[in-house]
Amino acid sequence: MDRREEIKKILEMIGLEEEHVKYVDSVEYILNLFNKIDEYYESAKDLDPLFHPMDLTLEPDDDKVEEQEEMEHLKLDEDGYVRGPPLKRR
Repeated sequence: MDRREEIKKILEMIGLEEEHVKYVDSVEYILNLFNKIDEYYESAKDLDPLFHPMDLTLEPDDDKVEEQEEMEHLKLDEDGYVRGPPLKRR
């Protein structure tokens, strides 16, 4: 049994008896793509992974707060939270 016949049989099994002809080309194309992926995997499985291809070290920035705005003008509620404007209802 060739590949197209196998695909038709599978499509008939999942309930596409009447319309399986429309899907055979698409399914065959998808299967060919998976075969290509398998070929690439077979050729690349012996390669060492490149998790960090460059010698790069990350250092944090020196973030410094120079000035902080005074918050005396803000009104706090009884729990000490800042009250924002009321939300508009639609």
